[in-house]
Amino acid sequence: MAELTREADNLLLKLSTAEKMESVHGDIRVPISAVKSVTVLDDVIHAVRGIKMPGTRIPGVVAMGTFLSGSDTTFAIVHHQNKRSTKWSWQIGRARGWVLPP
Repeated sequence: MAELTREADNLLLKLSTAEKMESVHGDIRVPISAVKSVTVLDDVIHAVRGIKMPGTRIPGVVAMGTFLSGSDTTFAIVHHQNKRSTKWSWQIGRARGWVLPP
């Protein structure tokens, strides 16, 4: 399961080995100063939108990886059993946020 921790002035999203394989991504570090908001999502599996680039997606079941939607790029770690989740909005270049399990 993905683990979000604070290291000095950064947030570190540490992924399990399986999550790294499913999302085709490594751990992610973001400066805390880049975080704009945190929102609770009630229907998380349907909140992930866009074209998967790269990662794993089975509609309504799993969304793991990077998703492009218009000018936004979102990284998601979502399984169907997670009904509620959080969306962390931040911006560094094109990257705009995470959707993470509770």
